[in-house]
Amino acid sequence: MILRLSDSLSRGLVASCVLLGLWLSFFGIRAAIARYGVEEDTANGLKLAVRLEPENPSYWYFLGRYQQYNLEQPNAVMALESYRKAIALNPRATDAWLDLEWPTNWMENLIRHATPILRRKKNSMPDRFPPADQPDGDSSIE
Repeated sequence: MILRLSDSLSRGLVASCVLLGLWLSFFGIRAAIARYGVEEDTANGLKLAVRLEPENPSYWYFLGRYQQYNLEQPNAVMALESYRKAIALNPRATDAWLDLEWPTNWMENLIRHATPILRRKKNSMPDRFPPADQPDGDSSIE
């Protein structure tokens, strides 16, 4: 069967089908690249997935998990931001809600318990070197 494109309606229909195909191909390839970035499970791959599909809450959740549980450079602050973004996009994301609690409690406990310890340590430690205008009290060396 030979397609005859003699009238403008047929040409317009073919052109719109080609444009629709290109549009679907673009977004399909984009989604595939984002999915590949998530499956790669690296910081760059997850950031690429979030950049390509910013409205996907699971990509934000996976980025937050990576930032929280990364052994080389854990970043609780960035993980909190990623979890909050995932929850903003999908308020029913129970995994994001549960993982959001850990860094929040961890940082609150760190502030609550470490601050008094550091304050006591700072107050109890004598100055390492006395001021220059005061002698240190050991005059046996002359």
